[in-house]
Amino acid sequence: MENIDPRVKRTKKMFKDALKELMMVHDDYMDITVKELCEKAGLNRRTFYLHYETIDDVLVDIQEDFTIEFYEKTKQYDHIKDIEPVVRAFFDMSEESPIYGKMVLSPSQDYLREIIRSKAVAKLDETNNLKGIRNLDIITQNMVEQYYHMTVVSIYREWVRQRRIMKKEDAIKLASSLIKNGLSSILR
Repeated sequence: MENIDPRVKRTKKMFKDALKELMMVHDDYMDITVKELCEKAGLNRRTFYLHYETIDDVLVDIQEDFTIEFYEKTKQYDHIKDIEPVVRAFFDMSEESPIYGKMVLSPSQDYLREIIRSKAVAKLDETNNLKGIRNLDIITQNMVEQYYHMTVVSIYREWVRQRRIMKKEDAIKLASSLIKNGLSSILR
């Protein structure tokens, strides 16, 4: 890990915390201005542009923090064989953190989530947590990774949209079963 000046860490944290707060009151993070973010953080625009080019860059930093947290919670699992605990960690993190849950639920952030998904896959590759699909050609690997990711995100979104009527554990088992065995696992 690179050695980052503590003042830079503190400044970036102030911007990230301010953006998280603003995201909880705005329907769409794209409505947040740099001016508003700087005012909330108690920092000036010059400081913002010293560390970031756009608000999206701050959001990427926030999502990267969640990616690291998710990795730490799931690094002991083979993400291909141990699907259920990985899906459970995703649901738990989305429920435990209102801002993460909002990010998962927001379609306007799909492209940023894809950037972070790619970074997460790279991190999982470093530690061999995706070895179960590495014998496949690269195009198939990418499709499997995308299927896995979108299945979990879509089921989580629908579970929330349905007001969490289904027990969380049942939604986790459904997502895990669909990822592992497809529709044939639930159709009779």
